[in-house]
Order: sequence, then C-alpha cells, then structure tokens
Amino acid sequence: MDHTKPMASQAELRRQLEAILRTVLGLGDDVDLGRRSPVAMGLTSLGAITLQFRLQSGFGIELKVSEILDAADVDTLGDLAASRLTSDPSAASTWKSGVLI
Repeated sequence: MDHTKPMASQAELRRQLEAILRTVLGLGDDVDLGRRSPVAMGLTSLGAITLQFRLQSGFGIELKVSEILDAADVDTLGDLAASRLTSDPSAASTWKSGVLI
C-alpha cells in the first residue's frame, strides 16, 4: 500500500502559501497579496519561521527565513517556493530540525 502524498501542483502551492500568509498576518480573503511585500504587510521573523515550517512540512520546500523576508512581493515568494517544489513525496514528511537562516 502506497502512503505517499502526490506532488502538489504549483497552483495548490500558491493557494496554500497565500492561506498561510493570511493566517500568520491576520488578513482576510479580500486583501490582494500578489504585488505586496510580505514584510510591508507585517510579516515578522517569527511569522517567516512559521511559513518556513509549514512549507517544509507540507510540501518539502526549504526556504531560508532571509529569503522569505527579502522577497520583493508574494508573487516572487510563490515563484521561489514553486522552484523548490520537490518531486520526492517523502521530503514533505521529513522535518529537519533547525531553522535555515
């Protein structure tokens, strides 16, 4: 029996990234995130660590906190995350301890 998760699509990744950001930042669905900097919307280093953890544990994507905080806008952050989307389904269930700064 195969218990691996299928690889997420880039569209699903984008939806999840935005949902995580909305939760961390306390923003409603009516706020357009695409062209705004996560930091300008109030993302802190703690929020970036939360986002980093959720992307790693949910999708197997490793981003540095500095990459998250330095993203020019959410579209750029989404593109970066999508470029790191792995085809290895076991990566999504393997959390490496520590924070990538």
